[in-house]
Amino acid sequence: MTLQHFKKHIDHFFLKHDTWMFIVAILGISITQVEMKSSEAWSVYLSHIVTITIATLPILTVVWYKQVLKARFRILIYLVIWTGIFIIYPILLATAGRFWHESFLFITTSEEFFVIVGLVFFYLEIGIEINRYLPAKIPQAKGFKRINFEKAMVVVLFLWALLLALFAASNIEQFRNDYLVDISIDLKEVIKNFFPMLGITIQLFISYLAGFSFYLINRYFLFPRLLKQRGILVYAMGVGGTILLLYPVLAEIIIALPVSQNVNPIVPSESIYAFEDINGLVALGIMGISLPVILVIDWFKQNSEIESLGKQKAETELSLLKQQMNPHFFFNTLNNLYALSLAKSESTPEVILQLSELMRYVIYEGKEKKVLLMQEVKYIEDYINLQQIRLHKKPDLRFEKDIEDKTVKIPPLLLIVFVENAFKHGIEPSEGERFLHMKLHCTKESLTFSCKNSFERMNPGKGIGLENLKRRLALLFPNKHELNLIQTKNTFEAKLTLHF
Repeated sequence: MTLQHFKKHIDHFFLKHDTWMFIVAILGISITQVEMKSSEAWSVYLSHIVTITIATLPILTVVWYKQVLKARFRILIYLVIWTGIFIIYPILLATAGRFWHESFLFITTSEEFFVIVGLVFFYLEIGIEINRYLPAKIPQAKGFKRINFEKAMVVVLFLWALLLALFAASNIEQFRNDYLVDISIDLKEVIKNFFPMLGITIQLFISYLAGFSFYLINRYFLFPRLLKQRGILVYAMGVGGTILLLYPVLAEIIIALPVSQNVNPIVPSESIYAFEDINGLVALGIMGISLPVILVIDWFKQNSEIESLGKQKAETELSLLKQQMNPHFFFNTLNNLYALSLAKSESTPEVILQLSELMRYVIYEGKEKKVLLMQEVKYIEDYINLQQIRLHKKPDLRFEKDIEDKTVKIPPLLLIVFVENAFKHGIEPSEGERFLHMKLHCTKESLTFSCKNSFERMNPGKGIGLENLKRRLALLFPNKHELNLIQTKNTFEAKLTLHF
């Protein structure tokens, strides 16, 4: 196995499977057991990993084959399997653990141990499904894209200030005496001391915003202007200048707040002296912590822009490929129609009608990203009928269809290229026996289409149609398709497999 194949398998494991997250959960549970049992740490740790893995093997197996099960079974059957594995089986496991709690496999368990394991696995699975569902739905909500890190941090700082104010309001006398309060909330006291609580919230929020302002300056001025454009030395001088200029002023503002008149461990300043060293060190710490955060945000932003540009480029290229393909098809058909009109064939009106139906499909359905497979099949059948009208000698035509799910959608005008290529290079120029045999098999997981035809002279594997198709497949189904072109002395076969 080459390094490239190994990397591909690793990527597939972490990107396509959820099993590794359950392995992480097993490791986490095992670590907690080590902390509870200080002796023989490694034996406790490894024995718990082995025991939990064996005990939850049915769950891990279903998680590994989750996508296969979803594709193969109806949603109701899948929900029954899911309920049995993530709800009923953990209950049975917990019951067995309670019955054999003295010694379960390789470890001595408590009665609650497998209840905890079952709950961890259940909530992890729920979280994974929510995480899979939300990214497709949340971005559609108005205003979601306007939420960024800075706005989220302001909300977090306000909520933190509110939480501390709730603690203070619940123990107001104790807070006024020594600023040390219990971590508890008494709703009656909060209502009674609502306005003092509101004042404490505002003061704490202002003090937190003072510290957050150093991040904002670093994010929107020092990093993009000085570091990116002038280098590390100029950036370091900018950071130093910002701290020296602002920290005494902001510290004085915080000190002026009533909540900061005495030593208070829940506000940023521990001194009533604005020029105290600790205030400058706090500002320097915020600058230092914010830099890697800014680098990560900038990296994600650049990646997002690159991905967006790549997507736009791919869509533009697909559009151009369609524009090249469609005129190519109609150019051939109009040539045939012209020949029929010269011969004053009675089939000319029927050909025109068939052509108009094909044009309607290309104009209206061809611009869609995906169409029903059944629509694409009908388009192929209409195209074949059109070709048979103008052919004097009928070829041996066969089209076998096995479509398990008629709701499957594929990109439009994808399969017609093979059929058009077969007529253009195989059937039309041939003078002897001619045939075209097509097979289509489709499930929820994949689609296979084969097109085999006779030919006599020209190489059927060349031309704009197949070349454009290869490029479209590379853009639409990267690493999810196989296209095989097999040419013998008098036959040419194209076989395409798509993995959904």
